[in-house]
Amino acid sequence: MPPVRRARAHPAAGPYTTDGWLSRRRRRHHRGVANVTSNLPDDALFEIFSRVPSAADVARCAATCRRWGRVVAARAAAISRALPSNRRGFLPHLALGFIYQQRKQNGLRFVPTASAAASPLHLGGGTPLDARLLDERGACLFDHARPVASRNGRVVLELRRADGLTLSVWNPMTGDVSVLPTLSAPKDSPGDYACAILTADDLDTPPPSSTADLFRLLLMYNRRGSTLLRSYSSDTRRWGDERGKPGDRIRSRVLGQLGPAVVLRGMAYWHTRYGALGVRLDAASSPSPVDDVCFLTYKGGYCKLDEHVLAVSPDGTTLRFVEIRFTGATQTPVITFSTSLLKGPDYESTTGGFYDATLDEHIHLPRIKATRASRYNLLWFGEKSGTLIFAVLDKPGSSTCDVFAFNIATRSLEKLADEMCCHACKNLCGYEMDRAALLAWLALR
Repeated sequence: MPPVRRARAHPAAGPYTTDGWLSRRRRRHHRGVANVTSNLPDDALFEIFSRVPSAADVARCAATCRRWGRVVAARAAAISRALPSNRRGFLPHLALGFIYQQRKQNGLRFVPTASAAASPLHLGGGTPLDARLLDERGACLFDHARPVASRNGRVVLELRRADGLTLSVWNPMTGDVSVLPTLSAPKDSPGDYACAILTADDLDTPPPSSTADLFRLLLMYNRRGSTLLRSYSSDTRRWGDERGKPGDRIRSRVLGQLGPAVVLRGMAYWHTRYGALGVRLDAASSPSPVDDVCFLTYKGGYCKLDEHVLAVSPDGTTLRFVEIRFTGATQTPVITFSTSLLKGPDYESTTGGFYDATLDEHIHLPRIKATRASRYNLLWFGEKSGTLIFAVLDKPGSSTCDVFAFNIATRSLEKLADEMCCHACKNLCGYEMDRAALLAWLALR
């Protein structure tokens, strides 16, 4: 059956809305709960829910009656922004699985965690993801999409490269899709690039309701012998000017291999071979908000790109450096969440802390059958859920691998995929919903 035709997505247009995963739960919300009579209008209830001390209290309010749950679900984003922002730890339930491109012609696929698959969201494993949105040529928008970044409930997708670089920002939970203006070849389209996305949750000052869905995209690529930075702002809906990155040029091949960026206090950090590269975005200026770059060298020196990943502490204030090693003493792999490998004068001022070996965590994984020949590819870390997604190869050069999810808060380990093609892991991003989607989900349970 052909996809439902909606408004065509012109390269400079957006946003659009498709059927999000939350809509599946809404259609099944038929519980026979009697309405609680109340003279309070929805706006008054919203003001009350926005002043409760925690998300858990909001969820309890939503469970009181059908009407309250409906108000919380409809205004979950605004309520979430109004809640206290002090963070005490990871929220494991935010992690839902991973999205990947198996082959260029097969589109996107989603592999859920066991808890997500058993949830009322009815997320099937390994099934194609179809946004039912057509591009200006009449083709399904996500037919050849490749995930390049994922944070705070949003996934950045590369749609096509034939006539330039076209990116899209998609929220699978709500179904919202923004198609960014195409960076046309040959003038604007970059070659290999690194990508990071920042959302309203990353801002020190919560945005007004009119910019609740604000996001900023940052690209890093090479042109004319220099490494350049360029950003996109959802409030202006246009790309800013190119800015040169201070310091040495990063080789194009390395840029294409950089893993996911993590964000602390408005600064995106990428793991490179010799340190963490940080780029700060000034949310007050546009369309070119890049205003600060720093480099935190690793205390241990050279580190392979695919065998390490950056993470954040449970309170979201400091960087973590993550690696997996096989120890001969225990004959098991060990995950290390470390701060001691980072050093640099800018670290204290940009992240609020300094490296401290006493904060290192070493976690043994006896359930993983591995040998010294096994190789570990660290693919993605969920900053809000504390979930690490990684692949285990029997030996270097293997064509298939097993994909696991490990949560630092619960110490739970789950195998998500058996004998997955290693090439597909290069086009893989983990996915965790944001707090607003979590509130809406809890309100509709």
